[in-house]
Amino acid sequence: MLLHLLRDATRREHEQLEARIDLLGRGWSLPFYRLLLQKFYGFYSVVEPPIFEREEWQQLGFDVESRRKTELLRRDLRHLGLSVNQIEALPRLENALPLSSFPRVLGCAYVLEGATLGGQVITRHLRREIGVEPEQGGAFFASYGALVGPMWRDFVALLDTFPVSADEQSALLESARATFRALDEWLGDIL
Repeated sequence: MLLHLLRDATRREHEQLEARIDLLGRGWSLPFYRLLLQKFYGFYSVVEPPIFEREEWQQLGFDVESRRKTELLRRDLRHLGLSVNQIEALPRLENALPLSSFPRVLGCAYVLEGATLGGQVITRHLRREIGVEPEQGGAFFASYGALVGPMWRDFVALLDTFPVSADEQSALLESARATFRALDEWLGDIL
């Protein structure tokens, strides 16, 4: 049920971001790819800690450790020639998302988890366009690899069984919309 509400509530923001990014329609180069990963690093490195460090995940018996993307981005950027110091000096998202409650965390996580589905398509595109493989600078977009479907279904099952009040549902939906808007704004200067 929450999945359908989330899809409906975020449709406009999701479509706007997809149209603006148009990752499959644009020409790719290694410099653009490196810049895109730097921007994603600046976003994920700020957004992931307040999401994945919540103790509610453990209470629900839900594995979040394998869902972290910041380390994958670090690995890709190192493979593409950035030093550890250069990576740590990258600009970061300054206006943190309001993730003060677990329903808000779930709304943001919905956007990040959903992005992994598109990452599989982008992985194939990267291979064709610029020769980037998951093990050689393409780990972020490849993320869960063959497990992307089962991991998405696990997340959806959590969403559909997590009890939320009307106020919590509103917070969850607004958090998902805010995440799409923040990502759109954050990536805007390179697109």
